[in-house]
Amino acid sequence: MTAYTLKIIAICSMALDHANSFLFMINPFIGIEGLPLEIVNSIYAFVVPLGRLAFPIFAFFIAEGCKYTKNPQRYVARLLVFALISELPFQWMHGTFSLIIRTSNVMFTLALGALACLVYTQVKDGGHPLLALLPPLGFIIVGELARTDYGSLGVLLVFIAYLFTHKLLRLLAMGVVLSWLYLISAGFMRYNGLYQFSVWANWVAALLALVLLAFYTNQRGRKVKWLFYIFYPVHMLVIALVRFIG
Repeated sequence: MTAYTLKIIAICSMALDHANSFLFMINPFIGIEGLPLEIVNSIYAFVVPLGRLAFPIFAFFIAEGCKYTKNPQRYVARLLVFALISELPFQWMHGTFSLIIRTSNVMFTLALGALACLVYTQVKDGGHPLLALLPPLGFIIVGELARTDYGSLGVLLVFIAYLFTHKLLRLLAMGVVLSWLYLISAGFMRYNGLYQFSVWANWVAALLALVLLAFYTNQRGRKVKWLFYIFYPVHMLVIALVRFIG
């Protein structure tokens, strides 16, 4: 698979997840008027995990971008600019219109991950391989304190994807982080029934993203550099407008 194909899969996954969460609102604990609960449960069990494909793919390609960018400063600056542009649509999509921000958009997470990768390389190349691990730790903590989407584990996932160069080890290490994110952090042992099933399903779907990445051919495919950058804030703005009009 080319980078273009994988990014399209990630974009579709993300759009489906946001549409379900903020427009269709398929939730077995609430139900949908006119539909039997069994059908709602089936839709929920299928649709929600599909949204978990997106982030591992995006994290992987941010790490790839850090490895191959010719201008690291411009690369990070672009992520931060679009993080700022995306913040209002992100908050509006969540129905937040106040100055109190409970969580911030995933572009901040990806930007912090990129900073962790690039500062790590700069310090390591300066002859301090052990000290080089400290700046990424700082960015990981910032991700949690700033309440970015996916928090500290999201920043860590980007850094892990960058740190390991061997493809198999890289995917296995990402799998460990995703297991922590979707199983341990979700407290999978504390729940029963459908909620526990959804936790496991989210985990499996996130690992499926790694299976897709295993088929990455290191080919760019179609050159659409700005697709994700533009699509991310625009699709959230559209969802927010539909919610407001509806």
